[in-house]
Amino acid sequence: MDGEGIGLAELVDRGLISEPHLASSTDTLRRLLPYQLADGTPVRWREEEVTAFMGTATGALQRGMLRALTTAAGMAWRDDHRLITGGELLAASERGRLGNRNLDLVIARWNDVRCWWVPLAAVEAKFNAQVNGTWKCSNPEHKGKYTNQIICYPMGCGHADLRHYEMNPAASSPFVWLWNRDARSLADARMGLSSKDQHDPSYARAWADGWEAQERYRKVWKVQTWSRLRAAVVAELEADGFERYIIDACLRPLTNRPMPRGWKLAS
Repeated sequence: MDGEGIGLAELVDRGLISEPHLASSTDTLRRLLPYQLADGTPVRWREEEVTAFMGTATGALQRGMLRALTTAAGMAWRDDHRLITGGELLAASERGRLGNRNLDLVIARWNDVRCWWVPLAAVEAKFNAQVNGTWKCSNPEHKGKYTNQIICYPMGCGHADLRHYEMNPAASSPFVWLWNRDARSLADARMGLSSKDQHDPSYARAWADGWEAQERYRKVWKVQTWSRLRAAVVAELEADGFERYIIDACLRPLTNRPMPRGWKLAS
């Protein structure tokens, strides 16, 4: 059998997608439900659809992604770790967010006693989108100032329990930037403000507000690549004995480009 006919519902049957999570993500994923995952159908997934898919994963699919992300974060992987969306965290956690940012993904564990998620690390997932900058973050520390995702998330704007403490790094949460570049830092012109903006009058206010903070918080982020995440997924699925067409179907949303018939992950 090849990958034809394999969709999200079929991955539920194989224990790789959580049916309750898929149901709760239907508003985001509805556009993609009719599509097959490994037959070369020329549909591009939006980033919010990819992260919703990742938040529905379970079993070996979730385990592979978690191994890649916890490695980048410098965390010891545990079998009670879960990969959830930022929306799921906000729906069931002790505290809210300090700003109005929406986290893409969160590494968390479930507290059975209090019945809420305990967030452990934040993940920002990017393909080719630029950093989202704004003057309208609702965090009081940002009132009237330019800020962006690099700055906001370590300051608790996505969740109050996910913060970087400059005076106490040991108490800080890990932050992982998942993207296509194989680099060790976020030193990239597309990543928010760049040094060339210093001399651009249209960026004068943003530069004054945000450059120093961005450069300070840029160092907080650890990076991971989509290619290494996909490789970790392949390793887990192969170890559990899944067929190649199932592996290809799982990789399709994590690749974000049409996959031709017979596509294989490059070695």
